[in-house]
Amino acid sequence: QHIGDLSTPAALKHFEQTIATLQTLYSIQPQQVCCDAHPDYIASQYAETLGLPCQRVQHHAAHLWGAIASLELWDRPLLGVVWDGTGYGEGGEIWGGEFFRVTGHKMERVAHSLPFPLPGGDRAAREPWRSALGLLWTTFGPDFPPLEKRDRHAQNLIRTMLTQGLNCPQTTSIGRLFDGVAALLGLGETNSFEGEMAMALEFAAETGQTTAAYPYGIIPGSPMVFDWRPMITALYQDRQTGIAIPTMAAKFHNCLMDGITHIAQTIGCQDLILTGGCFQNCYLTEGAMTHLTAAGFHVHLPQNIPPNDGSIAVGQLIAALVLKGNFF
Repeated sequence: QHIGDLSTPAALKHFEQTIATLQTLYSIQPQQVCCDAHPDYIASQYAETLGLPCQRVQHHAAHLWGAIASLELWDRPLLGVVWDGTGYGEGGEIWGGEFFRVTGHKMERVAHSLPFPLPGGDRAAREPWRSALGLLWTTFGPDFPPLEKRDRHAQNLIRTMLTQGLNCPQTTSIGRLFDGVAALLGLGETNSFEGEMAMALEFAAETGQTTAAYPYGIIPGSPMVFDWRPMITALYQDRQTGIAIPTMAAKFHNCLMDGITHIAQTIGCQDLILTGGCFQNCYLTEGAMTHLTAAGFHVHLPQNIPPNDGSIAVGQLIAALVLKGNFF
């Protein structure tokens, strides 16, 4: 089961007790261990202490393998849209806005969201105004406009960090995109829990009552890139002219739905899976399913497991079996 944040001694103790209880309950003695590819995760570090062969699995691949297993969709090509907060990328980057084409044992990253910098790294997950400045810097350059209600001195420090590339890791995370947009709209500047500002943005969109969408771009290539900069430009202009926050929130969500549909049409797989923590957002998920179904796609959601990190353990096990070539 998904224990959650293991950063406290009590949580880690519960994690270890759960593993021991499951081994006793099912009378098993593990011969191999799977864990996330991120070397700094406590669960990954714990796995290395067990003295067993250890298979590290990329975070978003685990999300998608878990969803495929829950749906038993082994017999067809698939396009997996995996959107969440953060995950360790194959080159050490921070991923979170990924599209994977799956054919049999092969999983290929075919598209992703445009990367942007996170000033302060992990602090940006707790302080969405940092993500907002990263979005503005990527969209408008070093002379980007400041946030209205944020201390100018703090913003100037972040501006210097961004210009010099100091502690500003790049991310494709849609979760951090949600955070940044929420901060740009004035919905809040801090997350007291994971996903708080993204939830505020979803709730605002539910009363937006518009089918209009912000513009976006697609940068061709392999992988192709969903370019959200036109959306940030238009959203900032709306903010300056006093457009209602629910309307802007809805137009942001609708832009993401349009982007998913555009990429799906370009890739050409008829079956899509939506998974990752961002698809706990009902407005986004139901809207994307409506858009994609209208465009002729078959859309699937994970069954019996959640789309968030509660699916990771299942996906890691499936990935390890697939990599060993003995699953099918």
